[in-house]
Amino acid sequence: MPKEDLTIFNMDRPEHVQALITYIRSLQGRGPHAVTIHRVKPKRSAQQNAWLHGVAFPRIAKRLTELWGDQFDMLKAKEWVKSKLLRTPIVNSHGELVGEYIRGTHELDTMECSRFMEQIMTDIAQELEMIIPAPGEYDNGE
Repeated sequence: MPKEDLTIFNMDRPEHVQALITYIRSLQGRGPHAVTIHRVKPKRSAQQNAWLHGVAFPRIAKRLTELWGDQFDMLKAKEWVKSKLLRTPIVNSHGELVGEYIRGTHELDTMECSRFMEQIMTDIAQELEMIIPAPGEYDNGE
């Protein structure tokens, strides 16, 4: 399969819209082509990732170890949180639930990650009877 080119067009800029139209017209008479257009969403930010891996998951790991007696490291805590908050149903073409998968945090865009972080600070914190400080409200030395 040939290497795919990825070009991002900002559809709010008339010159980008015109460039896209010109490109599509240039394909005329050159055989079949597959064109995919999708909205580009910004992935989770470095700050969000730093809070998850530097604050939330390590504190959750410590609390799970206290509560359950088993040794939880940051990665096990992350997987536990994902299993609680990032389960996604798999539905077949008949609308029947046929399974589920757990999304990775790398799949989250910035808005989804913000919701995920909020759920950690509320739902997970409540379940574990702990406080998980919001970004900017924690001491790195804790």
